[in-house]
Amino acid sequence: MSWFEVAVQQASPVDLLYSLLYAYGNRRGEELPGPWLVAALTEYGHREATVRQTLFRMLRERDLEARREGRVKWYRLSRYGRTEADIGRDKIFEPSDGEWDAEWTMVSYRFQTDERVDRDHAREILELDGFAALAPGVYLHPRDKAGRVLDAARSAGLEGRLVAFRGARVGGESDEALAARLWDLERIASGYRTFLERFGSLRRRRRFAPREAFAMRLALVLAYLDVAWDDPDLPPSLLPKSWPRETARETASHLYETLLPPTLAFGDALMERTGFPVRETG
Repeated sequence: MSWFEVAVQQASPVDLLYSLLYAYGNRRGEELPGPWLVAALTEYGHREATVRQTLFRMLRERDLEARREGRVKWYRLSRYGRTEADIGRDKIFEPSDGEWDAEWTMVSYRFQTDERVDRDHAREILELDGFAALAPGVYLHPRDKAGRVLDAARSAGLEGRLVAFRGARVGGESDEALAARLWDLERIASGYRTFLERFGSLRRRRRFAPREAFAMRLALVLAYLDVAWDDPDLPPSLLPKSWPRETARETASHLYETLLPPTLAFGDALMERTGFPVRETG
């Protein structure tokens, strides 16, 4: 078994299902049948019962939506699930912003004790977009992300639950010191370098077998986002020298696109093997 197949075997079924529904499902009708999802994960060593339990839990947590057609359930990402997946895609394809205007975005939220799921979704939206917790229910980021995070909250059905502010910080420690305290930048840089050591040489390859590409693309996305989820995309003036994000991002986006055709070919073959028609949507 190759190292990237081992990586898929050891990965969280939740992360794999997100990736499959977004990367493959988006091109095949935006929803996928349960038997296909089970087959895709058992192909790489996951237990069928575990996959089905994970689908049930993701439905309960409102990460997924489902409809029944005869005896088959078809799954798709919920509004919240798609919001999270969109943020992940941007981390792969969107280059870093430029210089900084020296102002910070502060977002606060407040939920009742019986609104745990909505509160967790709000916190995850902020953390996935690079915000750091300054205090309970209060998050901070140097980029101008007020409109973006409010749009994400609206897409996730949380309109009106988040309040955003934008302004300069007055007094106290320097901006550089605050950034170093809120985010573990050395750990993030080390993660990007490890990613490049593992995937950088693959950029020289031109051909990949379908089954190999399917697993490799999953492993690529999970490995890159494992680092990028924690990367707040700080302005250059707040970062250490020789920051490796852009090199890692360019490698990830190049391989993501290169691996797409054989990945779709394997997914389509798996769809036919499980007895479902292939529905192309672009």
